[in-house]
Amino acid sequence: MPKKKATSANSHLPPSQDPHRPKKKAPGTGKKPGGHQGHAGSFLAMVSNPNETILHQALECNACVGDLSKVPVANISRHQVIDIKFKKHIVENQVEHKICNCGHHQAHASAGAPIQYGAGLKATAVELNQIQCVPFKRCSEFF
Repeated sequence: MPKKKATSANSHLPPSQDPHRPKKKAPGTGKKPGGHQGHAGSFLAMVSNPNETILHQALECNACVGDLSKVPVANISRHQVIDIKFKKHIVENQVEHKICNCGHHQAHASAGAPIQYGAGLKATAVELNQIQCVPFKRCSEFF
């Protein structure tokens, strides 16, 4: 009895490797790939009020090394960079301790430990480790 050829039905082969499987092609549009004439495209939009503006002055000609400090500006082009800056924000909680006339020591109950991480930092740590699957050691190094 001849041995059967291995297919996805009788072996570990994926269906894409079945012999004599009809190959399906994606329907074509007949157009070349990429952007075409009249296509609007999509891009990031500039903001009207950036957090910081830096003027890069042209002080010297690259061709003749001439001084450009007194030459009038012909045009200013705008280029924006969108970035995130993480800034450490430390809040010091000062707790009053008082001794009541009855002898009871009174202090604010929610003072917590002398130093601790805040809710935002804890949430970021959980997001990185549990949702984004960043290993614990790398999370520790990040913070």
